[in-house]
Amino acid sequence: MDTYPNDVLAGKTSDSHDAFRLPCIDTLSAVEFDVLNRLIALSGRRIGFRTVEGVRSMRCERAMRVALDISGVRTIVYLAGRREDDQHGWYAFDHLAPAQRAALWALRANRLRRAFEQLFSAPVTVRDVIRDIVPPGWLRMSLRIGRIEVGCWFDAASAAGVLAASQPQRRPVLPALSFFPVGCLMTLRAVYVSRDEYQGLASGDVVVIARDATAPLRGELIAPGFGFHFAMTYRTEGTVTIETDEIRLDTQDVPTELDDRQVELSIELATCRLTLGELANLTAGQMMRLAKAADEMSVNIRYRGTYVARGRLIEINGLLGVRIDAIGKDAST
Repeated sequence: MDTYPNDVLAGKTSDSHDAFRLPCIDTLSAVEFDVLNRLIALSGRRIGFRTVEGVRSMRCERAMRVALDISGVRTIVYLAGRREDDQHGWYAFDHLAPAQRAALWALRANRLRRAFEQLFSAPVTVRDVIRDIVPPGWLRMSLRIGRIEVGCWFDAASAAGVLAASQPQRRPVLPALSFFPVGCLMTLRAVYVSRDEYQGLASGDVVVIARDATAPLRGELIAPGFGFHFAMTYRTEGTVTIETDEIRLDTQDVPTELDDRQVELSIELATCRLTLGELANLTAGQMMRLAKAADEMSVNIRYRGTYVARGRLIEINGLLGVRIDAIGKDAST
């Protein structure tokens, strides 16, 4: 059996497609290795693939057997849910919660077909859907369908035929862009203070940013320079929830003009690094957890993009505010 060199199977790579190299799992044939990498590279907003520990089936998994005809090539895919307390983790969909089962089984007909057509850029027909035992030795991956992630088993040779017959929309070089790192900024809704208060800011002062310290705070996740803006909600225990799908802006933000008596201050909550693919696939309802809770975080205060102060989030009598630790720029300017 043809195999890849040991350095490749061990995850050591040096070419421009390093982002798609798989960790050392089992000894894979060249066909299997290529299929796994190509499926990961094809992953998009609606459907995505990733590797899991234990790359092959063990003939003990019960799953939903889906017979597909993709671009004239017949192939079989097995799908199943996951149970964390089980040794193998996988089980048939009959054990899913009613809401999950309803969402998943709604994909059986046209929605599932359309999703696979977008993935492979080829016509897809769902021939049959039954419950069955997964054949031993089939490749296993984790498949994301919408917001549901399930187990997926398939035969590598059959999958290779499907990939060869389909016509992917993306050029070979483009998937690498999805792994491009992007620095992102999380900001809270702007607060307004009088010009006198702004000019008098000093270390130890508190700027109130919310009247209820327990309520979620609204803000934005922004990718400066890329035009991505996501409305988000921040909770003081350290969780961020995306509230709306991505809005792409073609123009730069224009500072809001206020009267001479008010100053608009922006609160920079945190910075994070996402890949371009992760950023493009963020959807409403997804959650992220920050490394620190509110009472452990330092935040920056800016006026029209200029850093003016740094402080910590604190709660005072039910209010949430920023206690200033350092002034970064003379507020009078």
